[in-house]
Amino acid sequence: MKKIDSYTIRFDHPLQRESGQWSPSMKGNLISDMLQDNPIPSLVFAEQVVNGLAVIWDLDGKQRCTNIHSFVNDGYKISRNIRRWNLDYQTQVKNEDGTLKLDENGFPQSVMNTFDIRGKKFSELPEEMQDKIKDYNFEIVKYLNCSNEDIAYHIARYNEGKPMNASQKGITRLGEEFAAIVKSISGMPFFKDLGGYKVSEATNG
Repeated sequence: MKKIDSYTIRFDHPLQRESGQWSPSMKGNLISDMLQDNPIPSLVFAEQVVNGLAVIWDLDGKQRCTNIHSFVNDGYKISRNIRRWNLDYQTQVKNEDGTLKLDENGFPQSVMNTFDIRGKKFSELPEEMQDKIKDYNFEIVKYLNCSNEDIAYHIARYNEGKPMNASQKGITRLGEEFAAIVKSISGMPFFKDLGGYKVSEATNG
């Protein structure tokens, strides 16, 4: 957050896509994953020396960084169309005077709570959830002393991946048992011999 605010990390390389590429549900699922401590793909940066100064360019992770930055600044509410929304968080028990309640061994007592994050801005989340987002650690990959050609090469390389299409995403929502049944049915000779499907259609789900 501080590096973005101080422009220490640059997201405006001419070869990069613009911000705002993600749908509301994609942004909401990102926040949900952070609150669950799920691993998120690494952020990739390149250091380039320009006029004697080191500039850090973002190569992969712009949407992740800018969407988190916007959310923490109350830029949007979490979408209602996310995969998981009732999330657990731990809070410490306090005495009537506001001090922490300790157990017999002197450790703070805590309880688990559940919170529906749908439709909430950052400021509307419990303090414990806010801290979890602020403290989330991304893995970082950084390429040092890059030339213009190096940066162009790495941007192209990290954007080669093909995202899942609607059919491929759809089968993930069936659950393992039903997805196995569907794939078993679609693999029967009837569809292969009489369906008239192309190989590419099978590959694409």
